[in-house]
Amino acid sequence: KYLIEVAGILKNKFPDIRYLIVGTGNLKEKLKKYSRKLGVDDLVIFTGYRKNIYDYISAMDIFCLLSVGSEAFPNVVIEAQCLGKPVVVTDIGGNKETFLNNQTGILIPPRDIDQLKKALEYLIKNREKRLQMGKFAQERIKTQFDIKNTANEIKAIYESVILQT
Repeated sequence: KYLIEVAGILKNKFPDIRYLIVGTGNLKEKLKKYSRKLGVDDLVIFTGYRKNIYDYISAMDIFCLLSVGSEAFPNVVIEAQCLGKPVVVTDIGGNKETFLNNQTGILIPPRDIDQLKKALEYLIKNREKRLQMGKFAQERIKTQFDIKNTANEIKAIYESVILQT
């Protein structure tokens, strides 16, 4: 809902921007109706469920995960960064553990339309910063979440536990 509201606020300033909402859920029809009500139904694209999520993320310039409820460890934020996308995520659950605020993306309070608007406006206006954040995100994910590094970290934990017993 908040992304649709921001689309309405920014539509005159950035008329060529499109907002892609991927996935499905019980709010889809309500959100479509809301986008019509705000006059942004031509800017907001609802794809529904997609198996090839990577194709859709690759088409994005900015990835948003605007959770308002609980969120454990959102893999999709990792995946977006792996594809070189800066992220805008809400400060819910494990979201902030998946990226570096103001380096690979922007953390905003949940339900804060003004902060979402500011984050998107900043990233839209600052192409070089957006690309820099995306590139840094991609490099960071490839090293920090590399399977070999993760396996070595788990191994080190087990070894330290064994040594203590």
